[in-house]
Amino acid sequence: MSNTLFNQVNYTLSSLMQAIAHGQLGLLTYSGHSLEDVSVRDLFDSMYRGYPIGYLLFWDWGASGTRRSHGPKAARTTRVIVDGQQRLTSLYAVMHASQYTR
Repeated sequence: MSNTLFNQVNYTLSSLMQAIAHGQLGLLTYSGHSLEDVSVRDLFDSMYRGYPIGYLLFWDWGASGTRRSHGPKAARTTRVIVDGQQRLTSLYAVMHASQYTR
């Protein structure tokens, strides 16, 4: 197949945190298990050491405000995370001292 259905984009952690804070990226309302405190610590440790922490998969859904999501301004977002939700939500919660993971 010659048509690619996805685009690879390299984000920095800082740009991801800013995108969430400014409503450009929404965190889907998540009702599953959150990462344990030790897992969040290990995630930061892996990042500090420069180890890969896996891929994140985002979905652009088009019309803004059509899906339930959370975050400071998520109601206006058209992009949400579908894979890597626990990792990104945990990182955002720690870096912004919020309770998204509980």
